[in-house]
Amino acid sequence: MVLHNLSSRKEVIHCIELPEVNTLGMSPEEVENLHTHCKNTCQQDFENFIAGVGLPTTDYSCKVLWGKPSEVILTYIADSHVDMVVMGATGKSKLQMLTIGSTTRNILRDVTCSVAVIR
Repeated sequence: MVLHNLSSRKEVIHCIELPEVNTLGMSPEEVENLHTHCKNTCQQDFENFIAGVGLPTTDYSCKVLWGKPSEVILTYIADSHVDMVVMGATGKSKLQMLTIGSTTRNILRDVTCSVAVIR
């Protein structure tokens, strides 16, 4: 609500680190096609997920970033002059669910803007 009243730009970001794939025997073109297919599928799945959440469609943009999440997100924050980040607190493992996830921890340690962490 406050962000909407301030007419700020809102972006919903998801960062994915593509897994290492054994490309032995694949041509460079086949490897590129595999990466393109993976990226397109992830982008579409993310957009479908966000659409299912029920956010107003004109209030934000969706982006999928590629690479090691904490590094890519911190770079994005710096390059885009982000004023505030809202992010989840928990990781994927049961132990991490007791604290904060490693990506959140790394971003909190190095971020240069305000952060709201949601549990």
